[in-house]
Amino acid sequence: MTIHQIEFGNTVISYTLEFSNRRKTLAIQVSETGVKVIAPANVETAEIEAVMCKKAPWILQQLADFEEIQSYDEKIRFLSGEKLPYLGRNYRLKINKEAADELKKLQFELANGELISSLLKVPVVKSKTFVEIYTDWLVQYETTVQASTLGKTVGIFKNHILPALGKYLIDQITVEMCQQFINKYPKKLKKFKDVINYTSLIFEFALKRDYIQKNPMKLIDRPKPAKKINGEVETELFEENFYTVSELNEFIEAAKSSTSTMIYTFLHTLAYSGIR
Repeated sequence: MTIHQIEFGNTVISYTLEFSNRRKTLAIQVSETGVKVIAPANVETAEIEAVMCKKAPWILQQLADFEEIQSYDEKIRFLSGEKLPYLGRNYRLKINKEAADELKKLQFELANGELISSLLKVPVVKSKTFVEIYTDWLVQYETTVQASTLGKTVGIFKNHILPALGKYLIDQITVEMCQQFINKYPKKLKKFKDVINYTSLIFEFALKRDYIQKNPMKLIDRPKPAKKINGEVETELFEENFYTVSELNEFIEAAKSSTSTMIYTFLHTLAYSGIR
């Protein structure tokens, strides 16, 4: 790399010259440190000087722009027409009225300490445990479903989800924790997807309220259902929520002999017609 000069009118332009076997065309780079020329290895110096003279007005304008920026005695004020250096180039700013008004407002608040005061008042969302988020979610969920569906849902959380995740802070539960939690259910529950879906609902509820940044249940690898299910464990899902078929039949028979015809008919209709 060598230093060269050309004369353009009464102005001398100095530049560093570097030859490259990889380049096929002449490159002129202007920055705050000066002018650099990178030329193909087989180009004559006279040809380079001819190109530099042709580009001299542009080079001088770029150097003047950099000199103007470096001579700033104050910070950029973000006014229309002001020059802003970015990635080696200068851009003239164009500020619309709304942005200008908002900038003045922020500058006034900052100067008077109001901006910092308002920032300090921004509420910080305190983390909650999974079971606390579940409790908040349940308040809204129970207004959207029938009592029997609510009972089933509470049973899933009580028997399966809360014992595993309830004690952890919601923002501390990782994808790996969720993966390990759900991997054990394909062999235990036929409808283990319900466990996945209900768990995911709690994370979605927390996500919408800024307790977490992502839903880890959406990032797990869903296991495949097992061919054989442990029936005893599966019935645990519905334990204490519903009568079995035999228990229901026994209840209806007892009602037939111990209640009035009207009450028996009412209970029989509810039990066997499918209405709620």
